[in-house]
Amino acid sequence: MPPKTVKTYICSYQNCKEKKEKGKHFSFFKFPIKNNAIVNEWKKNCGNINIWNLDNSELCNKILCEKHFLPEHIITLQKRKILRKNAVPQKYSEGKLHYFDYLFFYTFVRNFWESLIGKFMKIFT
Repeated sequence: MPPKTVKTYICSYQNCKEKKEKGKHFSFFKFPIKNNAIVNEWKKNCGNINIWNLDNSELCNKILCEKHFLPEHIITLQKRKILRKNAVPQKYSEGKLHYFDYLFFYTFVRNFWESLIGKFMKIFT
């Protein structure tokens, strides 16, 4: 029988390299895909532009580590930590947030114009 492959999960927060590993006493949290308003805040705050275009089926495999949440957003139970219902990660900053906001706006405008031009071209073809 071939050896079992173990999937490695890495924090999706911009510039974070924390890995989910056995024996590591560090908590990771999945994106809250059932709540679109909160999941959009997670996407924006994590600063990772590769996350923005993922739909919920792709986001279900993405995680953020506990370093990116305020302590008051984390509830410690006996052997595990959970997030409060409306917890969002802290906003990514490192001088790149302004660029990220610009990039998001630019992508939105570009997609809007491309769809508008596409509809316009269909009229004349």
